Amino acid sequence: MSRGPGNSGIRARSGLDFRILGPFEVCFDGATVTIPGRKARALLASLIVAGGNSVSRDRLIDSIWGESPPNSAVNTLHTYVTHLRRAFADAGAGTDSSVISTHANGYRLEVAEETVDSWRLERALTESRLLADRYEFATAVESLDASLSEWRGPPLEEFTDADFAQAEATRLTDLRFHAEELRIASLIGCGRESRAIQLLDRLVEEFPYRERLWEHLMLALYRCGRQRDALHAYQRLAECLADIGLEPGESAADLESRILEQDPALARSTVAAHAGHTHRTIPRPTNSFVGRARHLEELQAIADENRLITITGIGGIGKSRLAIEFGQRLASQLDLGDRYVDLGAATRSELIWPLITDSFGIAESPRPVDRIGAAVGDSGLVLVVDNAEEVAPDLGSALMALLGRCRGLRVVVSSREPLGITAERVCPLGPLETKDGDASSEAATLFLTRAHAFESPDPSTVETITEICRSVNGIPAAIEVVAAASRAISISEIAENLDTLVHDDDGRQSLPAVLAWSYNALTEEQQHLFRVASLFTGGFTFDALRSVAGPASDPRSQLGDLGALIDRSLISPPVGTPSRYQMLDVFRQRGLELLDAAGEEADARSRFVSYFGDMTAELEESFGSDRWLQMLGRVDQDATNCSRALEIALGYEDPTAAYRIAGPLGRYWRWRGRSIEGAVRLTAVLRRGGAGPAERAKVEREASATLRTLGDFQPAAEHAERALALYEAEQDERGQADALYDLALAGILSGDFDKARALLDRSAAMWKRLDERALSAFPMIPLAWLHTIHGEYEAAEALWTSILTNVDAARYPEHSGITFRVAELALAQGQLDRARRVAVDSLELARAARYPYHEAGARVVLARIHLENGDLETAGEEADLALSAAQDSGNVEGAAQALVILVRRAISAGDVIGALRDLQRSVLAAGHLAGALTQAILAELAATVQIARGDYADAAALHGAAHAIRTNHGLPLGVLDSDECERELREIERSLGKSEFERRYRSGLNWTEGAVLGHVGAWFE
Repeated sequence: MSRGPGNSGIRARSGLDFRILGPFEVCFDGATVTIPGRKARALLASLIVAGGNSVSRDRLIDSIWGESPPNSAVNTLHTYVTHLRRAFADAGAGTDSSVISTHANGYRLEVAEETVDSWRLERALTESRLLADRYEFATAVESLDASLSEWRGPPLEEFTDADFAQAEATRLTDLRFHAEELRIASLIGCGRESRAIQLLDRLVEEFPYRERLWEHLMLALYRCGRQRDALHAYQRLAECLADIGLEPGESAADLESRILEQDPALARSTVAAHAGHTHRTIPRPTNSFVGRARHLEELQAIADENRLITITGIGGIGKSRLAIEFGQRLASQLDLGDRYVDLGAATRSELIWPLITDSFGIAESPRPVDRIGAAVGDSGLVLVVDNAEEVAPDLGSALMALLGRCRGLRVVVSSREPLGITAERVCPLGPLETKDGDASSEAATLFLTRAHAFESPDPSTVETITEICRSVNGIPAAIEVVAAASRAISISEIAENLDTLVHDDDGRQSLPAVLAWSYNALTEEQQHLFRVASLFTGGFTFDALRSVAGPASDPRSQLGDLGALIDRSLISPPVGTPSRYQMLDVFRQRGLELLDAAGEEADARSRFVSYFGDMTAELEESFGSDRWLQMLGRVDQDATNCSRALEIALGYEDPTAAYRIAGPLGRYWRWRGRSIEGAVRLTAVLRRGGAGPAERAKVEREASATLRTLGDFQPAAEHAERALALYEAEQDERGQADALYDLALAGILSGDFDKARALLDRSAAMWKRLDERALSAFPMIPLAWLHTIHGEYEAAEALWTSILTNVDAARYPEHSGITFRVAELALAQGQLDRARRVAVDSLELARAARYPYHEAGARVVLARIHLENGDLETAGEEADLALSAAQDSGNVEGAAQALVILVRRAISAGDVIGALRDLQRSVLAAGHLAGALTQAILAELAATVQIARGDYADAAALHGAAHAIRTNHGLPLGVLDSDECERELREIERSLGKSEFERRYRSGLNWTEGAVLGHVGAWFE
């Protein structure tokens, strides 16, 4: 296939090409390299994820076998490496060790950056950020469009059971979000605010607490002349944050003020201030900085001569607070930008660079030093690295490399131990000073400031406070806890019981003992409530706490006990409606220890599982009622607690409770666009086994539906078949009807229409016998869709009318799915006005239900209507929105249809390069939807592109292939109507001559369906 110089949007790749952004593939010079065996593939994937770094044998063994490696693991690992090297050598991709090299204790992938799709994506994102920094926004948008086309589906989905793959898949998904956000910023920067607003309207609903998105929306609205709407957006942000007890940050508040003042700078064609990144700046604490004046002076003197300062000291001594305060002051004094990274979660050295690059708003990369260096250059910047003790040795070498690359960088580290490198200047931190009778000493000042109870303390009170501070060794964290406790316990009472309250059994002062002060002042009932509260991981309501705590004679007394916990700062004040409470992690960990020590853990965990099991059961029962959205909102609030309840229940000898929770959560995860998470968790439950047939069948059904949304039709069908067998054994006709429906849907999407019809007929007959009016319409939905696909419009119309008569939109949450299918039928019959009305209704229903899966379908219909009317720009915008919604929700069918529209739009606009780019994305999506209809559509699309490129011979063969597929399956024309198809065929025949045209067309008739995907996919390899 000839590719002219103008076709730069197509990635014509020679040599090795590793692909993990979707199905795992390895190619060499356009041909697939066969990797023998799943474990060998896991080994290779693990080396790719390592980003060009050496991976130890132990880590590779863990990646392949998990916690149960065989005794022969080391030898078997070497065998897998040998097989991989042989596969590369046989493909002509290198000698035995040129691709995978051996190191002292492991192996490394020896390939260039451009050979791995995830590495290419990271580089493209970094380059796009640099383009945006230079105000080259239009070029940045083009670059981001190209980089996002690397996505072919969920990354590393073949290895979802492996820890290394789960972490990498999450990281790459976040990377994609950063790319989408930067695209919005760049769209605003180059004056395409209308398209940005359309994208943002959805994103701020999905991510209501991401202030940067709201800032983008405010700016875009203002620049479109919609000042009132921009200010309203700020109020919506404030309301969202108020629900979780926060206020808009300084940046959003500043933008609101500038909009109110109609700042002329906001109207510039390039707006650097709000085309920014997702970097993390040094946090601004809500309370005042007290004490440490002497240390601030010392740090300033050190900073005059040193670029790396490490503040060391024991836990609770105030290292983090001082590092943050000094970092802010240093950045302000030198007029520098700042960044912040918290390494508290970095229990492994492999997490150092991902966390650092994230703080800079830069995608993770195999070469992070170069990425950060390219973004920062030699301009000055202050980086605060917090809680570094767990990875101190490895962090030292990382920071040395970073300081060498970025000449203007200054680093302030907090750690319990030094990093141990020559460039480091250590500043050890000791206790706060205490002076007898001096209320202005560091320790006493901190106590008085945090207690908020003493305006002018008398000398005796100051003496007592000084003694308390001295008893806790001047540790700031301990002083702050004591100060909070003093609001409920008198100063004299604290002083009288210092020995018993402040020291452990060995007589040593400890921070946990200090934290126990408030706890020891509680009544027995209050202590029990505190212990039980520690079970909740995502906050809790009073109702949840009462239920898990167990029955009480008087609910009002429990509410009073909760108030006592709040007064003693052990639980945060309530926020939101209904009121939700939070507990700090340090208190929660101590509460769990106390819960176990009190012998209450088993009963409390059982009630915890029961409470959230009831919540998920109520969610399931509400489906099809007007309570469905309300219950969705409740589960949104307690999603982490529901997942925790599932994990607890999985550990029970009888896993019935786990199955009870997993079934409803499967639908919840799917509805919220978290199908990958759902697939992983549901699979874990099914592997646990042990449940009865009814419980297991339900989870099998949910696994089938979840995998179906992800495009994994064969596994989806297998789960549905197992569910059907279980329901048949139980003689459960309703369950059988459901399972037959699931099995039919998997058949439709994979192209087995005849089998799907038979299954749906069986399902409908069962529902009719059960006399379930609304649910008997359920199997009619895909039947009506099948009629539409096959051009049987009268039969489809009759079915849709019957369905809408039997299904109440207000009581059926997935009604938006019915309406967009009706809109598709209207469009197929040329009824554009009706199609538009129904599609708009469907879109409103989907957005009201916060269901992006159906939003994608409605937007696809609207995009097709705009395309038919010649409004190419709006068609492209709607298709982009449809694609985004489809990708967010795992709707692979919607993604493929959106890409079809983008190809047609580009062809209609004369943009052959753009059409090729979007066709490439269509090929990648078709890898998930390799059914007959998808193959036929792909062949027709490719033919249209080839005509535009002047390759009429290939276009003829592709039309022949599409015709054969449609004839074999009884499918109507899809992408092109009959008139347009005839026009294209006549054009091809004129160009080739009748004889050559017929020869080429007949050759296409003999293609297999799989050959279409392979033929078109080869253009882009």
